[in-house]
Amino acid sequence: MKCGKRDCLLKGLLLGGLWCFAASQVGAQISSDPPWNVRLVGQIGGWCLTVEFVGHYAYMGEGPNLRILDVSNPSLPVPIGNVWLGDFWVYHIRVKNTLAYVAGGELGGFSGLKIADVANPRSPRLLGSFPTPYQATGVCVTNGLAYVAYGDVHNGSNAAPGGVRIVDVSIPSSPSLRGSFDTGTVAYKTYVTGGIAYVATRGGLYIYDVTNPAAARRLSIAYSPYCNDVYVRGNLAYSAYGSGLQITDVTSPSAPARRGWLYWGASDGLALQNNLVFLVDPIRGLNIVDVTNPWTPTSVGSLPTSGMAYSLAVSSGTAYVACGGGGLSIVDVRNPTRPTLRGSYDTLSGANEVQVVGNVAYVANGQRGFKTVDVSNPRLPRILGALRTPIGDYEIAVSRPFIYLTGVHGRSAYYGLQIVDVTTPSLPRLRGSYGVQNTMGDVAVSGGLAYVAQGDYGLRIVDVTNPSSPTSVALYDTPDYVLGVFVSGCLAYLADSSRFRILDVRNPAAPVMRSVFTPNPPHFVEDVCISNGIAFLRGEGQYSEGFVTCVDVRNPDAPRFLSKYQSGTGTYYGYGGLHATDGYVYAGLDALRILDVRDPTRPTLRGFYPAGFDCRPFAVGDLIYVASVRGLRIFQFTGRVSAADRQWQLYR
Repeated sequence: MKCGKRDCLLKGLLLGGLWCFAASQVGAQISSDPPWNVRLVGQIGGWCLTVEFVGHYAYMGEGPNLRILDVSNPSLPVPIGNVWLGDFWVYHIRVKNTLAYVAGGELGGFSGLKIADVANPRSPRLLGSFPTPYQATGVCVTNGLAYVAYGDVHNGSNAAPGGVRIVDVSIPSSPSLRGSFDTGTVAYKTYVTGGIAYVATRGGLYIYDVTNPAAARRLSIAYSPYCNDVYVRGNLAYSAYGSGLQITDVTSPSAPARRGWLYWGASDGLALQNNLVFLVDPIRGLNIVDVTNPWTPTSVGSLPTSGMAYSLAVSSGTAYVACGGGGLSIVDVRNPTRPTLRGSYDTLSGANEVQVVGNVAYVANGQRGFKTVDVSNPRLPRILGALRTPIGDYEIAVSRPFIYLTGVHGRSAYYGLQIVDVTTPSLPRLRGSYGVQNTMGDVAVSGGLAYVAQGDYGLRIVDVTNPSSPTSVALYDTPDYVLGVFVSGCLAYLADSSRFRILDVRNPAAPVMRSVFTPNPPHFVEDVCISNGIAFLRGEGQYSEGFVTCVDVRNPDAPRFLSKYQSGTGTYYGYGGLHATDGYVYAGLDALRILDVRDPTRPTLRGFYPAGFDCRPFAVGDLIYVASVRGLRIFQFTGRVSAADRQWQLYR
């Protein structure tokens, strides 16, 4: 599917894998132990949900990476070290005594605590790990013990499982369990001092006596729904909760008493410096609160951030804000009434589409623009160049030396086609654009023409022979909503919502409808690929089930149904993708699914990986490049039989 992709995904949607491992299909069964015939070999980018600051280094989560930046010059942060943690999402980081403690996890993969040696920030290395039952969401380290909060964050119920594991980390390469307690709801963060653990949970601020880690006992609950973070200084606990800031007197942990309260957005994280509390909200950004009088906390300054702000660290008048898809923002807060942006570090996050030519991956990066990535070593991909375009980039077509992008301006209804010169991949430059005031989606390029899916308006055909001055040739309206387009020869194949259409575009100024195909059972047709006379349609059914339908289009006047592959529920409208090559279809449905379609009357599942509902794949040889909110991931398909098998002709 190639529409409706936006950088501003809700946090729950981002963190929720929302994958369904059950599936049914024609003529094949899925392995009961995914992943299957697919392995993750490399990754770059991802959302930034957390940041820690020590010395002049910022330690940030970049998807599944622990990224270390030298921020001695806040205006120019420099990445110097990185630990890739595999299929693992970084939720929280704490650094203590040259060790980084990383809490995180993935649905279907390892969840828990990972410990890295960061004594040399340029060469960090993983030392050990300790599992938790669900995603680890926070960690606090004191006196040789790590208090690891966890919970089933994908479960929306207030009674979702959660708790805290108390882990002995005195030998970081071999951590061991000292104790644990269940909170009866998702636990987000912990703060431990004086033998008392303050736990921010979905149900409020829970307070525990942990003087004996093997027999922790709950003392009280300071109720504040959706308590997301907590910091304790003296006899006061400061907590970020679902509507702002709460200040609680914990002189008696068994009988906490509320002191002050400030309503301000759905605060996710907080930090304390002197008499100021720094709050972040995914939508509003940074808020600075004067708590000199804890009875009457007062907002004194604020600053919108470049992305959805989730957490922060503050030191010496500088705030480091983890901004989700916006990467890391560095803010000067020496004057709390007028915080100002000093610098930023952009990540390849919220990737929307990828195509690969040679050793270069071209990535449409949403509101972050466009990026080129060196993938000559799939295990160590690196960003070559970047271009922040006027319109966010969501779809991509490659016809060297140009890249064609379609997207939307984040703060207006302005949509458009952009043409980028990548003669030098490390120095992409904008050559031309064509703009309209209505939906633009998928794009295909052939013979000096760009074919753009324009939603309700149909198919837009643009002459791009002069890239500096593209001009409209025709707008062909259809009764439905054009979501995807594929062009081969003189034919344009349209994914037109409830139907699949074939247009004759020999005269691009006057396209002619050749035929219409309606799927049975009816479902949305969201994407289309053509290979060796077969059309592969990706779609979504009434109950969110995913489909890949095989249609014989060798006679474009009479397309003929051949077969259908159906996944389980878990497909989400507006996300996922489709790519067909060398007798295989790579489909982003409820997960990444690889279908053997050499006999298109019997598509057979050959590979599976729980890559997420927003998986948009592009395959070259045995490597699969997947663009998603998790950045750019590179997988290897191990299910092929031989080199000769790759050359097998699909269907004649």
